[in-house]
Amino acid sequence: MYKQKEKTVKLHLVDTTAPQVKFQDITRYIGYEINGEDFIIEKSDLSQMYVEVTNVPEITEFKNYTVTIIVKDEYGNTTSKDCNLTIDWLNYNVTLELGKLLTKEDILMRPEEDAKLISKSELERINKSSVGNYTMTLTNNGKEYIINIKIQDTTAPELELKDVNIYDDEKVDKSKFIVSTKDASGKVETTLLTEIDYKKIGTQVVTIEAKDETRK
Repeated sequence: MYKQKEKTVKLHLVDTTAPQVKFQDITRYIGYEINGEDFIIEKSDLSQMYVEVTNVPEITEFKNYTVTIIVKDEYGNTTSKDCNLTIDWLNYNVTLELGKLLTKEDILMRPEEDAKLISKSELERINKSSVGNYTMTLTNNGKEYIINIKIQDTTAPELELKDVNIYDDEKVDKSKFIVSTKDASGKVETTLLTEIDYKKIGTQVVTIEAKDETRK
């Protein structure tokens, strides 16, 4: 005969893992009110998180400041980093998606005050350009400033398709399925990826791929 004994114990679950955070340095303007979230690209934790800012500077001039960003979960675990806050009147590196128009607000931190420094023709030159790297030169108080502008195309073409019905003695090409295509590059190449079985009666799933000229 077996003897058995049961006991009840307590399991205490604790959280000792700090939040996972991807920080970033930022560039802002004089008059900017520091917001800790601006320095965070993404953050994750199993519990609720709070963002705190320490080492808060008084922003009075164009220069670099160091700001400490702390991300804390509800159990007191923290992740922190000293981030760089650049106060400037100019954004020296601009990334633009093809099809989006470059504006003075993309370059100038104080567009209302400094708008005269960028000519309409310079904006039009960039906005008529295709994918690539470009520069724009601004002159302020006799000093030249170089702006680097990258135009990229990371957006897939728009493709609208429709269902097609045919009889068993018909054939069909890809154009019958396509309602419209659209892309900022202006050129879209479509490919029928499915080999249609014309001997099979019933419904078949057809896949069509749309590719723009920058993705070849």
